[in-house]
Amino acid sequence: MPNRRKRSRVFGAYEGMLEVRGVPWPVRTRDISLKGALIVASPAPPLKERCVLSIPLADDVLLRMEGIIVRVGQSDIAMDFTAMDEETYGHLARLVRLRAENADAIDREELSEPFA
Repeated sequence: MPNRRKRSRVFGAYEGMLEVRGVPWPVRTRDISLKGALIVASPAPPLKERCVLSIPLADDVLLRMEGIIVRVGQSDIAMDFTAMDEETYGHLARLVRLRAENADAIDREELSEPFA
């Protein structure tokens, strides 16, 4: 099956909180990109729900991405990011670039439409 992803993903287990309809879910990422994340959550939130993923990286750095649950598997869910503030995007781009096998690919991805 061909890879249809438009963004490079990097592996990393980041603890965070997923909020769906005001209900918080403690979660951990399996991988993350500039466009979305694969998340371990139990129980899994419903498919096609709007959500907010918050990941604290340091005392003064919090990633906060709005999105939608696009896939619910047996042990994980996929979240597609739909919005984030400029500061979050900057931190996320640096995180992905540092962990990527090909940082140049991340630079090229940043030139394309952010949430296309």
